[in-house]
Amino acid sequence: MVAVEDVTVMGMPTENRRMELRLDDPAVGGPRTVVSKREQVPPYVRSLAVVGARVPVAVDQKKPDRVTVDWPAFAEAAAGAPARSSA
Repeated sequence: MVAVEDVTVMGMPTENRRMELRLDDPAVGGPRTVVSKREQVPPYVRSLAVVGARVPVAVDQKKPDRVTVDWPAFAEAAAGAPARSSA
């Protein structure tokens, strides 16, 4: 994460955050930045979602500027949990 800030509506805080993510993208020959304007960050990872954190993402193949953060995998990695098996 390159930047993270809380989103407010009419001065009231929301559960959403505006995030800038730097992706290592070999398709474009290097890193690129994607902005998520209203990312729903679950309460169990709010304190971990800070500048400098490395989060797992899935990139939409049809719209490469659309990414989805895998918050459960991020929380497990931060806790040192063993990786989930897909069996």
